[in-house]
Amino acid sequence: MPKFKSLKDVEEYINKAKADSMKELGECVEEIMREEIEEQVYNAYKPEYYRRTNELFNSPGITKILDDKVEISWRDNGNWYSVIKRARGEQPDHMYVIHGHEMGTVWGRENEPTTLVETSTERAEKEVPEELIRILRSKGIKATRK
Repeated sequence: MPKFKSLKDVEEYINKAKADSMKELGECVEEIMREEIEEQVYNAYKPEYYRRTNELFNSPGITKILDDKVEISWRDNGNWYSVIKRARGEQPDHMYVIHGHEMGTVWGRENEPTTLVETSTERAEKEVPEELIRILRSKGIKATRK
């Protein structure tokens, strides 16, 4: 850790260290989200009526990084559609698959909603502060939780 000449220098060093940590913290949350996808979706059932593309793993993503926060979203970036409508011979609608899983309306998993968003949020609230402390300590800052 460098030597500081003023309290303002210390504050600037800590703020820069925190800002430099945002991308890594966002990646931590993305990993949590992917782990929940794997656990609650891919490991939970094997589809009988469609082939998995594993595109769902690409839906968590960092959308904004600022000096004091990082935004991660469930992106609607897959080529997903209603298998039910296609099976009926109807024009399939685009389907936001995260919503389908959360509502329990995914073919092969009807009435079995996931808790992807809730569980990922709960885990992030516990794990991200610990990750920030680890990162700050690696930069010589003696960070602790209250």
